[in-house]
Amino acid sequence: MNLLGKLLMSLSIAAYALNPPIVDLTADTYIFHEVWMPHARMHTVWLLGVTSEVGLLALYLLWSPGTDKKFSTNLAALYLYRCNA
Repeated sequence: MNLLGKLLMSLSIAAYALNPPIVDLTADTYIFHEVWMPHARMHTVWLLGVTSEVGLLALYLLWSPGTDKKFSTNLAALYLYRCNA
């Protein structure tokens, strides 16, 4: 895979993995809304953590030097596709 493709994929992975936690944890959103039950807010924070971890795993698979490049790239793309479906 060429460098431009990896950079574009990395940009989309970073947007998927980093934007939601930054927005939801720094703004006055439902995570901090008092009407929501604490259990529901906990699940929302848990979901943000899981999506960030999947994004970090996809970045690792995309850029790690010791793995099969085609397999790692396809697996990273599959993780992103399944998490966004």
